[in-house]
Amino acid sequence: MQLTNQQYNSMMQEYADRRQARQELINERLIALDRKLPAFRDIENELADVRHEALMASIAQDHERAEHYKNLMDSLSLKKKKILSDAGYREDYLNPPYTCPDCKDTGYRSDGDPCHCYVSRANQLLYQQEPLMQELTRCHFQDFSLNYYPKDVRDPKTSMSSYEYAEKALTFARSFVDNFKTNHDSMVLYGNTGAGKTFLSGCIASALMEQDASVVYLSSARMFEICSRHQFGRKWSQEPEAEYRNLFASDLLIIDDLGTELTNSFTESALFTVLNDRMNYHRSTIISTNMSLAELRDTYTSRIFSRILDNYKLFYFFGVDIRLQKGLENH
Repeated sequence: MQLTNQQYNSMMQEYADRRQARQELINERLIALDRKLPAFRDIENELADVRHEALMASIAQDHERAEHYKNLMDSLSLKKKKILSDAGYREDYLNPPYTCPDCKDTGYRSDGDPCHCYVSRANQLLYQQEPLMQELTRCHFQDFSLNYYPKDVRDPKTSMSSYEYAEKALTFARSFVDNFKTNHDSMVLYGNTGAGKTFLSGCIASALMEQDASVVYLSSARMFEICSRHQFGRKWSQEPEAEYRNLFASDLLIIDDLGTELTNSFTESALFTVLNDRMNYHRSTIISTNMSLAELRDTYTSRIFSRILDNYKLFYFFGVDIRLQKGLENH
């Protein structure tokens, strides 16, 4: 995920603040122990002297002396732990946990890759102003109720009920999340408005963000705005370029309400580029639309439609307007 310099510096300052707070806690505990446990203070002073001697031996490449002082440090450390334990303190009293033990509050793992906590925080910084991203806190699988979908309303083409279609989509969505790291499926949720497509997309996004996956969740109009700013805007501005790159770099891209934008040669070209590049790099994409498959075919170019048919799992929603039902229930 691409951050602007300001966003990156803000994150690094947050990590630095965490490390400083931890070190201040250690210093406070050391001062308190020095007062309460003279034996502990003596060991600490002796350890400081031994560490200095060990460093000098290492610089002089005197391996025998260096090994001697290393063994002495180990022995003194054990004595220090025993003093703490005998006084009722935990052995790790002077080693309080990091906020994120995996990266020790640096943002990066030992192999140099960004930590999961970095990815999660980057998501928040990048899209904290996006309306759809703000809604994700209210989207959870346990709140997706199949009770809204009638079992007696059937698709004349397949004889499947509205309930069966929704159940199939929900089952796949859960599997999609569970196997996200190994599978790279993409989905199209299509059908009438108010049928739960956006909410199910949000459930997927919310669950994956809890796993620290990078998720970009935008309306189609917002996505094309980002593409337009990249194509026709000023290149020196970092934020639009970061937003554009993240359309391709995010682990999951969700395009909501495809078909509501003004369709033209630019939007068709931009959509093909996004879908095709993500497919080539094995990154998952979810599209939700109120259009039927026939309308998608007639609205977009054949190469876009063929990419969708060949590479996306299709899930149909019909026979229900949950927004309307909930509105009536609340009155």
